[in-house]
Amino acid sequence: ANVNAVKRQILINYGPYSQELESRYHSMKVVACAFEAELDFAHSVTELPQVAARRYQYWASHNLQLIRTQEGTLGELQATLVAKKEKLQLKAQREDRQAQNFQN
Repeated sequence: ANVNAVKRQILINYGPYSQELESRYHSMKVVACAFEAELDFAHSVTELPQVAARRYQYWASHNLQLIRTQEGTLGELQATLVAKKEKLQLKAQREDRQAQNFQN
């Protein structure tokens, strides 16, 4: 990969023992080191013997631990469960109808 094309990056590390997510937000910049040029204009050759990538951290790292995830309120959760149950019943009815049509 071309390192010079990377402008910003987010590094995410998961610790399996601590079960924590650690995130860091960095900016990268590629600069030439030991820049050297000859003074002869006819044979002006620029040599870049080394390219260094530097990282700059935008803000402090964050450590997150997943405790429990739950979307919506209790009423929304119950409505979702009812809709899912109805959907499963419709699916079972369609399968029964298909089985009957196949036998006939």
